[in-house]
Amino acid sequence: MKWYLVVPSGEVMLKSKRVRSRLLMLLRRAVEDALARHGRRLVGWSLWEGRILAGCDGECGCLLARVFGVYRVARVRGILEGFKSIDDISVWAEKLFRDDVEGRRFAVRVKRSGKHDFTSLDVARHVGSRLKPYSSGVDLENPDIEVFLEVRGDKVVGYTGDDIIEGVGGLPAGSEGRALSLFSGGIDTPVATWYVARRGVLVDMLHIIVSSPASAFYAFETAKQLSKEWLYGYKPKMCVVELGRVSLEIQRRVKRSLRMVVLKLVFYTLAAKHAKTHQYHAIVTGESIGQTSSQTLYNLYAIHVALGETLDVPVLRPLAGLDKEEITEKARLIGTYEHSARMPEYSALVREGATTKAKVEDAVKEFEKIACVLKKYSSRVVELDLVEDTAEDLLQKMPLDIHYIPWDAKVFRVEASYEYPGSQPLPDQQEVRVEHKWQPIVVYSDDPAIARSAAKKLRSLGLNAYALALSPAELEELERSGGARINVEPGGM
Repeated sequence: MKWYLVVPSGEVMLKSKRVRSRLLMLLRRAVEDALARHGRRLVGWSLWEGRILAGCDGECGCLLARVFGVYRVARVRGILEGFKSIDDISVWAEKLFRDDVEGRRFAVRVKRSGKHDFTSLDVARHVGSRLKPYSSGVDLENPDIEVFLEVRGDKVVGYTGDDIIEGVGGLPAGSEGRALSLFSGGIDTPVATWYVARRGVLVDMLHIIVSSPASAFYAFETAKQLSKEWLYGYKPKMCVVELGRVSLEIQRRVKRSLRMVVLKLVFYTLAAKHAKTHQYHAIVTGESIGQTSSQTLYNLYAIHVALGETLDVPVLRPLAGLDKEEITEKARLIGTYEHSARMPEYSALVREGATTKAKVEDAVKEFEKIACVLKKYSSRVVELDLVEDTAEDLLQKMPLDIHYIPWDAKVFRVEASYEYPGSQPLPDQQEVRVEHKWQPIVVYSDDPAIARSAAKKLRSLGLNAYALALSPAELEELERSGGARINVEPGGM
């Protein structure tokens, strides 16, 4: 068994006795969950005058340091209980640390509380005098190694500076309610989710498919990584809503300059509805003021006013004052950057010409053009457990029907009277090849049952396949009147 000295964040320990007791209970629950998810077990937990002695069935210091509410963790070298005198402490410390200080300059740091007939300085001097013969000397200003002793009551805990791991701080999960994060899976939204979760909020994620079902799989992998490394103490969820057809109608009906503003109105409308239905206390976004055209303060204001009473929950924007470099650095630190960086751009419906100063009345007018389409296509929600579910589970839960052509899709026809531009006859299922694992495959036919059957077979092979829920005649008309495939313009957010 390995013992660790866990220092809760200062905020936890400064609360009233009743609140502190609750927060420490939540902290223990999060620690137990973190260990269990990584194949470890908590075998000891005792409160020790503002500290926690946690026993694990293996090395777990780095893991404990990633639990929100933990300020610092130290791997304990030894515990002395029931000492009678300062000599007992110094003899014990000599045996414990003499190998560590050998040939090195060292310093002894002591923290003490309780009633004793000695001071912290007395302990440091006694221990230092016993360790000095093994070392290269005492150096209190710039030592090679620091020896730490915490004397509290009749117990002493010893560790070195090399054993200390700085924690992440914050508040334990579950201490501050529930929030729903609008989660694209790009660089920004995982960082925003992390910041809010660090404050004790139980954060679930909502991913809205804008232009291709592939985005859900990239976002899921990033969300899964974030959950594995940081979101302990509860079972985080990710919900997926397929809104590609709504995006297509935005592309077809809405003024080019206002498409990104209208898309944001769609995001907020759906998030507010989901938050109200599932009793979330806030919505989280990854918006940073001025980073993109839809995130200028003018446009955020227009979006807020245009939503009116639709947006009846608070919106948390933890990245509002950060620039892209700061956000990217944090993404690297929390381990989501590599996953996010692999994700193509799926949300940019406009590259150039997007307004940065939308008028409220214009935003409302353009949003009304697609409001009925939004109601029609936003009812199906796929829910995933980020602890238990896999990407293959997501594939099986995704609706089989699709009402548009994703921008990155391969299109196959089977017994179809209309030849969609770029489509190919469906070969033997085993011969279908894709450019990347989650590239969408769309199958259409004069007979919807044939298209669905073919898509099902492809999906059983692990391919991200869908049946087009349009007849060839409807597809032809849609293509003739503006296009059935969504156009994505990277850099247009």
